[in-house]
Amino acid sequence: MKSIKELGYYSLNIISGIIFILSIPNEEAKNFLEIYSISSGFISIIIVYSLSKKYLTSKFKLIIILLSATGLITSIYDKKIGLIVGYALAAISVDYIATQVYIEQRNKIRMISFLFNAVLLFGLMQILMGLRILLGMILLLAMIKNNKIPETLNINKAELVIIKSNGIYYGVLYLIAKQNLVNLQLIYVLIQIGLSFALKIYDYRSRQNSSITNGIYILLKLIGVMPAIVILWFTNDIQIVFVYILAYVFLIRLEKLI
Repeated sequence: MKSIKELGYYSLNIISGIIFILSIPNEEAKNFLEIYSISSGFISIIIVYSLSKKYLTSKFKLIIILLSATGLITSIYDKKIGLIVGYALAAISVDYIATQVYIEQRNKIRMISFLFNAVLLFGLMQILMGLRILLGMILLLAMIKNNKIPETLNINKAELVIIKSNGIYYGVLYLIAKQNLVNLQLIYVLIQIGLSFALKIYDYRSRQNSSITNGIYILLKLIGVMPAIVILWFTNDIQIVFVYILAYVFLIRLEKLI
């Protein structure tokens, strides 16, 4: 039951991202997703790597501050890009602060992030982005005030695993965002769902989460197959399906490195 509940809260986190992406206006989607994919990739690599090394976890707050400063400087030159980078940083850092620092409250934090999506019902996408950034700032300030140090991720061959997994995940999403597709957001979120669950398999193991059963691992793998079927059904695009399957198989096999 505990593992199913944990998977349910993780699914809320994914659903939040899906709702947000599907809410992006069609005329802005391509440019937005290109910037979002590439910035998320770099941010994720930096954050996960810093959490995989014990000597860096004590400096995690400083790393987040430096990344935040980078986003702020970017916004000075281009407000739109700065907002997207800031949102990507907030979304990724909030997830890892929740799971590695405020472990007992992680599901509450995910629920708050999910509830923020209610503002999208009123077409207030930029307000949602602002709320996510605000939540990230609040958690960061709480870490500083309480002098919290994150738990270190247990990842064997950290450099290889982190660069390859994030490179494949965000690289594929970036390639999709670069395409002139009629159903860009739909295809993007389908691929994001499948690859997210593939990543979660080794993510759970790196966090040594003993509550995740073999049945849940099998379920995660089965969920990952479904996007390929849906994409093929709606678009009949063999090339996209082939790229997705290659990425998915690689990420599933990546768990053997841990």
